[in-house]
Amino acid sequence: MSGLAGADRAAIDDLLARYCFAVDLRRWDELRLVFAPDAEIVYSGPRVSRGIDDIVAFFRTTASAVAATQHLLHTSRVRPTADPDVADGLSHVTAHHVGHGARPAPPEAVYTVTGTYTDRFERTPDGWRIGHRTLTLLTCAGDPKILRPG
Repeated sequence: MSGLAGADRAAIDDLLARYCFAVDLRRWDELRLVFAPDAEIVYSGPRVSRGIDDIVAFFRTTASAVAATQHLLHTSRVRPTADPDVADGLSHVTAHHVGHGARPAPPEAVYTVTGTYTDRFERTPDGWRIGHRTLTLLTCAGDPKILRPG
């Protein structure tokens, strides 16, 4: 198994950034260009979303509960697999969720999680896409109730 070509790594890095901006800016059509049509995500423990429509609905519902989100990716590692059209990756993430109200948000209106995305990237005719993602949480700070207003 040889290394991942520089152009492929750059495309995957861009894919990771596009994910963050699509979720944070609530650009659902752009999110459809991040995940494979038959992708699967595992977030928040047993919560599994399968297929792009279910994934977009999950993020749309989650994002609508708060005024804003900000996803920050930190250290990431992408490795080739035996299949040249598949790569595995790990990325550390910090995700801030800001409740409705004044900005900048006071501490009681912020819920922050940190964790690791474990990804399988797939090369498609339209470029690299996330085929599977699992979020493993490490820390939670703030009040998770802001995710469930009312």
